[in-house]
Amino acid sequence: MPTWLWITLAAIAASALAVWAYGYREEPVRGRSGPGLLRGLATFFLLAGLWLPALRPPAFETRGALVLLDVSASMGLPSRPGGSSRLDSARALLAGFPSGRILAFGDRPAFLQEEAIPTPSAARSLLMPAIEAAGLTGFDSVVVVSDGGWDDPAAALELAAAMGLGVREQRVASSARRVGLRDAVAPERVNAGDTVRISFEIVTGGVGDPSDSVRVLLRGSDVELEVQVGLPEAGRSSRGEVRWPAAAVSAGVASEWRTYELSLAEGADPYGAADRLSLLVEVTSEAADAVLVSEAPDWEPSFLLPLLERVTSGGARAYVRVGPDRYLRLGTEPIQVDAAAVRRAVLAARLLAVQGSPGVLPTWLSAALRRHPRKLVFSTGPGDVPGITATPETLLDGEWYPEQPAASAPTSALLSGLQLAELPPIRDVLLLDGSWEWASLMSRRDRRGEARPLAVAGRGGGARWALVVGSGYWRWGFRGGEARRVYEGLFGGIAGWLLEGVQRRAVDLAEVPTSAAPARWRVGPGITDLAITVYDSAGRTVWAERWEEPEALVTGPSLPAGPASFEAVGEGPEGRLRIERPLVVRAGGTELEPKPLRPEVALPASGGGVEGEPPRRSRAVWPFALAIVLLGGEWIWRRRIGLR
Repeated sequence: MPTWLWITLAAIAASALAVWAYGYREEPVRGRSGPGLLRGLATFFLLAGLWLPALRPPAFETRGALVLLDVSASMGLPSRPGGSSRLDSARALLAGFPSGRILAFGDRPAFLQEEAIPTPSAARSLLMPAIEAAGLTGFDSVVVVSDGGWDDPAAALELAAAMGLGVREQRVASSARRVGLRDAVAPERVNAGDTVRISFEIVTGGVGDPSDSVRVLLRGSDVELEVQVGLPEAGRSSRGEVRWPAAAVSAGVASEWRTYELSLAEGADPYGAADRLSLLVEVTSEAADAVLVSEAPDWEPSFLLPLLERVTSGGARAYVRVGPDRYLRLGTEPIQVDAAAVRRAVLAARLLAVQGSPGVLPTWLSAALRRHPRKLVFSTGPGDVPGITATPETLLDGEWYPEQPAASAPTSALLSGLQLAELPPIRDVLLLDGSWEWASLMSRRDRRGEARPLAVAGRGGGARWALVVGSGYWRWGFRGGEARRVYEGLFGGIAGWLLEGVQRRAVDLAEVPTSAAPARWRVGPGITDLAITVYDSAGRTVWAERWEEPEALVTGPSLPAGPASFEAVGEGPEGRLRIERPLVVRAGGTELEPKPLRPEVALPASGGGVEGEPPRRSRAVWPFALAIVLLGGEWIWRRRIGLR
């Protein structure tokens, strides 16, 4: 029966009882209407007391409804384009509600007591832990006040159903259509004149006028362009790419950092929260992570160059000698350069690969090999190789076939299961003398006789080297199929081992920092008394720390999203070092990105709750106390007018 109907019937019944009692049963004495009124009121409060409201909200109970308030970062966005924040809308809904019945959730749940509602800053919106806390605390239902962008809706609702909790969602965000950017990837370093490629992902959410595509703009100091990218369905993503040739660096510098900003056309995201991304690219005058110099060119550089480009993060260059002091730089558009340009590239490379006879290498290249800490040499003739303890000596005639299985070495896993016996033979194999740490591949002449190594490697004094003898390896790559996999496994594995633990700078970021995780720096060997200072875009110190004996990986704080820079000062093997470079801290997670629109949740309680007891509603006490007072007053009044 509706509450209003029961209260109306109670009032009618109480009035009828009072009129009957004092109008027909009692003696007609003067003043009997007063106690009759008290009798009617007392009867009304007794009959209607169970349905009358309490004078104030009930105190905290172990049963009933609990409010779950979303305090993730997206609650700081407007509730509708141009409107107040979603958290302000939530405050209006919660006005007057006891703080002890509000559970804030984001990264983790926490009951609000007397303190104010926290600023929305959580990187995630996890509802499942809050549902669990509500059920275990003894509540039988929850009201979720949020913008609907939960990270775990399916798991949270499944848990609520299993615990018998009712869930009702009160959404404080409009369903405006949004388009956002995420997962932009740029090369860490490129050479001036090379093509820069930045790939990115487009995501959509909300509802509104559909469109087939969106304009993506790229702005930087050396480029300004736009591309049209098709839009995916809500909840899905599509990828796009921008590319352009990197402009030359400023005169007198070897490299410079450039900031590029990707942004969507105005209005794509009405909240302006996920419509732009910034990226940093280091542009160098003439450098790459791996540089191959061929003094006795054949087809090998054409097959080795693409492989080195894949196994290095900063790309690869290949130079082949075409005349006295002249080299041809391989690529889609080969160009001639002088020896000075090749020397600059060699000095900046993390891995130096050389093809040629050690006895006839140019003086500058021999000196570079001697000093370089990571080197790969394809020896085509006898002679001492600078910086390498293995020496190619006598030329062995005949055809040499790789043995199956491959020798035990760091490359063995990459060659495991491949049929080496079917490979074309290697010619011009050289007998090796000296010492090495491991041999990657052994071979026998005409598959008979003593086994000889084709590729050996070693290390010492912080340097690593690999030496390959013989010619014709390119035929493995040319044949394709399993032969190509052997080629890539062998030389990709050797290059990976040579580059293991190598970094371009003695101190550098371990990965692109995000606001959701602490920043980390990779520290080279031999660094002591290291101090790292992080500055914001205005040059103010954000964080600073010092280590006397730093680990190979040091951890800093979680930095706010946006542009920043760091300075590292310390003592290195070659003296005092000082490194400066900018950085861009990305927003962590997907909290501010568009998300597919989901219907508001209305999950009824199972009735049992956690304890298996029926829900108990709060009852008003004051009507019954007032009825007792009125009955006492009636009795006194009756006595005063002569009624028993």
